[in-house]
Amino acid sequence: MSYTDQLLKSMCDKMDTLIDNQRQIEHSLSVLEQTIRQTNIATPEQHHKVKVNIRKPRQE
Repeated sequence: MSYTDQLLKSMCDKMDTLIDNQRQIEHSLSVLEQTIRQTNIATPEQHHKVKVNIRKPRQE
């Protein structure tokens, strides 16, 4: 495999990881929004701080 091929593969792998991370974040936000809606925590007069933990994906 040429250096260019290796570099391209590495870039694609990193991009795949970024896309997976984005999906996980979007899913977490969606779940959080649903939870807030269901429990009626958020009202126009109230503001809540929300802590979001983003974990590094496991290496496979």
